[in-house]
Amino acid sequence: MSKEESERFLETAAVGRLGVFDGEPYVVPVNFVYREGKVWFHCACEGRKIQAILKDPRVCFEVDDFLGLKEGARPCSFGAYFRSVVAYGVARIIGEIPRKREAMKMLMAKYAGDKEWFFEDAELERVAVVEITVTTMTGKSRLP
Repeated sequence: MSKEESERFLETAAVGRLGVFDGEPYVVPVNFVYREGKVWFHCACEGRKIQAILKDPRVCFEVDDFLGLKEGARPCSFGAYFRSVVAYGVARIIGEIPRKREAMKMLMAKYAGDKEWFFEDAELERVAVVEITVTTMTGKSRLP
């Protein structure tokens, strides 16, 4: 897929998979938002993914969509119709309340509708918001 097609898919995909390394590979699904070369997601302030990012901020982020089965006359001629994007980047944990608020509003708009969402500072202090700056991405598809 072209970069533009890959970015459009990242903008609309519902679930992404974050890959980190903390002595062994660790992949976890996250809800996220993608805009202008960056991925944002929120999570607990503690846990395996946060610890891994603090140790090594290099991450991999993946989205995919299974679109159906491609049937064939022989077992080895079967396949899948799909779209997928794999992005590599550098993650950072956002500490500034205004940036956290902005990211959380984008997440809410994506998943719950674009209206005026309000977040108390205390709420934002209890959540981690991670920003991934994408350095490279590749997209692949086989469409029906």
